[in-house]
Amino acid sequence: MKKAIGLTGGIATGKSSVTSFLRSQGFVVFDADDLVHDLQKVGGRLYNLIFSEFGSDYFDEMGEMKRQKLAEEVFSNPEVNQRLGKLQNSIIREEILKEKNQLSLEHDLFFMDIPLLIEESYQIYFDEIWLISAQPKLQLDRLMKRNLLTEKTAKERIAMQMSMDEKVKYADVVIDNSGSLKNLHEQILKQIEKLKNDNQY
Repeated sequence: MKKAIGLTGGIATGKSSVTSFLRSQGFVVFDADDLVHDLQKVGGRLYNLIFSEFGSDYFDEMGEMKRQKLAEEVFSNPEVNQRLGKLQNSIIREEILKEKNQLSLEHDLFFMDIPLLIEESYQIYFDEIWLISAQPKLQLDRLMKRNLLTEKTAKERIAMQMSMDEKVKYADVVIDNSGSLKNLHEQILKQIEKLKNDNQY
């Protein structure tokens, strides 16, 4: 039986550690962020739309998008976040579902990492949702270190997202990424073994 697993989590909960391990075990993992970056590149489906909506201030002299500047504006201004979402979400959904359909033809089991999977109601397209979580203090520390943010700014970015307590309601599996890599890998392997034992792929 074919199985499509949706991966998601909060910002800085460590989804990349999960996807890296899954790939090391031979599994196919689609990354929605990579897709969006491609769509936003010069010539991509979203490039002209974003340029027309937000203007040249968010693009460098070579025409490349200033992702960091736009991201900062999105996180600090809900109105900008809403404008960007309205502009690109339907195209992103179309492209993600196109990728999912292709993967379904080629693989019995595959994973799709979609940061806003629950917020954008992608869960209806998957057989299982795996949620990557982390203790709040650890999540905050990781975000501050990774993005070089102040504690205040990091807290604001986390607060803009759906809470982990709310996301858990939609999850079939919760992977706690608060401990060691060994512990994380053991949790993932346990879920893979469960899929095998249930003859689900």
